[in-house]
Amino acid sequence: MKAAQLEGERILDECDVGLAGPGIMYVREHARTVQRWLESGRRFRVWTVDSERDVALCQGLGIHEITTNKPARVLAQLQSSGQQVQLPS
Repeated sequence: MKAAQLEGERILDECDVGLAGPGIMYVREHARTVQRWLESGRRFRVWTVDSERDVALCQGLGIHEITTNKPARVLAQLQSSGQQVQLPS
């Protein structure tokens, strides 16, 4: 598992991919690295973002897409903060 993580980090560092889909635990533990990748143009889709704290973290980092088990609450949180939200079609 660690080898797969290291390979994923390598291909993001080397710009071999433009999209990543980590779990929220990875984002929590590596927020600075995720921020660096976002600033260099990578797109992130993070799962499973259920707590208010995790939603705020993703919002603060500029995460593009999140997956959640609590869509109504997360949507309300994002909208109350003035975040423009695009729902999937």
